[in-house]
Amino acid sequence: RHLAMTFFAPNYARRAFPCFDEPSFKATFSIGVFHDSTHFAISNMPVALEMGLENNRKLTKFEKTPLMSTYLLCIIVCDFQYKETLTDNGIKIRAYASQDTVDKIEAALNWTSKILTYFENYLNVAYPLKKLDIISLPEFDANGMENWGLITFKEQSLLVDNTSSMTHKLKVAILVAHEIAHMWFGNLVTMDWWNETWLNEGFATHFAWKGAKHVLPEYFMVDDSGILDACNVMKQDESIHTRPVIRTVTEVMYSDVYSIIVYKKGASLLRMLEKYITEENFIKGISKYLTKHAYGNAETEYLWLEINEFTIEQVRSE
Repeated sequence: RHLAMTFFAPNYARRAFPCFDEPSFKATFSIGVFHDSTHFAISNMPVALEMGLENNRKLTKFEKTPLMSTYLLCIIVCDFQYKETLTDNGIKIRAYASQDTVDKIEAALNWTSKILTYFENYLNVAYPLKKLDIISLPEFDANGMENWGLITFKEQSLLVDNTSSMTHKLKVAILVAHEIAHMWFGNLVTMDWWNETWLNEGFATHFAWKGAKHVLPEYFMVDDSGILDACNVMKQDESIHTRPVIRTVTEVMYSDVYSIIVYKKGASLLRMLEKYITEENFIKGISKYLTKHAYGNAETEYLWLEINEFTIEQVRSE
């Protein structure tokens, strides 16, 4: 059995095709894939055309993407099976897995559908694509990758069955919600440069708890579930080797761009801000931020400017 997939974050798209491989250089992409007819191709957008060729070959073309950063592109060729559903807002959701594990994908499929609709309604910003695929991959390096419209997951981090523990189900739901939150925070609005990765990961971590609570409310005994992240990252932040949430990045290295400080301290700052200005004002500001900078890039100051429209006291630092 054969499987081919791409992983372009943070700056590996340049190894696949010539491009300005930086998050601020957004473009539209029209992707076509030649592959064996025994397999099928998946990408960020729905299939536009499939054409049979000689020698058991096939061409699959996809619809043009919206403006997006190169690191969020994804192409997969596989022979997996899938299950699908529609969200309440008419978005097609598909969950792909190997033949041996496809029966364990049902929970993630249902959670994806519910969380996507929940975030659309909560943020008051529509999911801009026609479909969202999730796929369970063996030997995947990361737990999840938020490719726009095609989220990739490590197999053991996504599959659930009737023997799965409560802890495992909660971890899967949080991970699924985290990656779905990126469809807005990181994909629709992307940080201008890697020094502000917290605008992607801090938001996704903060909203992951909200999404997981929406689908598994019985697992949450208190409202402030994100406090666990705050406590954990405070220990990390005591170290003399700790890093600021926003730091200078000159040479893009995966370990430098994605750190626990960026994820969990970033989420803790957002949680604190939400409590301080009220959830209602927080969401109004976030919705304005997403709408104003849709399909573009942002810096932290842009976020403060939108938040300040709905607060009496200014939250930005001068």
